[in-house]
Amino acid sequence: MIEFHSLTPERLPALRDSLLAMAKVILVVDDEPLVRSFIRDILEDDGCAVKEAACVHDALDLLDAGNIDTVLTDIEMPGGLNGLDLAKMVRAIWPNMPLILTSGRTLPRPDDLPPHTPMLTKPFSPERLLDLVRSA
Repeated sequence: MIEFHSLTPERLPALRDSLLAMAKVILVVDDEPLVRSFIRDILEDDGCAVKEAACVHDALDLLDAGNIDTVLTDIEMPGGLNGLDLAKMVRAIWPNMPLILTSGRTLPRPDDLPPHTPMLTKPFSPERLLDLVRSA
């Protein structure tokens, strides 16, 4: 239990670190830095911790390292593998990992999506993003 009367400016960094350790960790995978930054700001403002990857290979490295609660991935990405490939790998290796797919151009057919994977169409509102992340 946190005793608020004992909080001092010196203890605030430790409190912040403790709260972040309890936060939901979202892996945001998108090749566009501005999109990742936009999503990160929304999620962090809502109390989530965010890890970022610009491609599927980087995302898999972060997933292998652990401590990810939800994956939010764009579909179109460079490097030979796309977000649908990542989603299928996540379902195969981490079957209970919540996934959210997003795209502004490529809209997969429903049977192309892994089971229980919502599609977030760009552009999207912060509220829609947060609704999906909170329910993941």
